[in-house]
Amino acid sequence: MKSVLYVLGLSLLPFPAAASFPKWCAEAYKAGDIATAERMAKSLIGQTRGYNREDAVAGIECLTRFTGEAYTYHPQSRRFLSPSDREEQAEKDLIEAEERKAALEAEAEQNRLLDDLRDKAEAAQAGRREAVASRLQEACTNLYARQPDETITNKVCLDVFWEIGLPD
Repeated sequence: MKSVLYVLGLSLLPFPAAASFPKWCAEAYKAGDIATAERMAKSLIGQTRGYNREDAVAGIECLTRFTGEAYTYHPQSRRFLSPSDREEQAEKDLIEAEERKAALEAEAEQNRLLDDLRDKAEAAQAGRREAVASRLQEACTNLYARQPDETITNKVCLDVFWEIGLPD
C-alpha cells in the first residue's frame, strides 16, 4: 500500500524538488512506474545541477536503467555523462588542463622576466651609487688637500671620511 501511494505521489508531481529528483527517478523504477521514471530520466539528461553523492548515485542508476548505457556523474561539470559524453568531457578536461598549464607556464615566465628586470635595475642602481660614492670620495679628498679645515666641517665630506678615514 505504501509503494502504491508513493508511485501515485510520483505521478502527481511533475516537477519534484531538484535535490531529490534523481532519487525519485530511481525509486519510480524500483516501484515499477516506468512512465514516470522515464519522464524523470529524460529531464535528468543534460541537466546541470550539483548533486551530493547519494543523489548522484540515484541519478546514475536511473539514467543507466533508462538508456541501457553506463552513466556517470561529473561533479566539475555538474552533469550526468553517457560514455560518449565522458569522452567529450575528457577532451574538454584535457584542453582545460593544458590551458591551465600554459597559463601557469606563461605566468612563471613573466615572473622570471620580472625578476631578471628587477635584478638588472638593482644592479644598475648599485652601480650608480658606487659611481656617486667614488666621485664624492674623490671630490672630498681633493677639497681636503686644498682646505682641510673647511672640508672636515662639511657634513657631506665628514660622512665620507667617517666611512673611509682621512686621506692623510
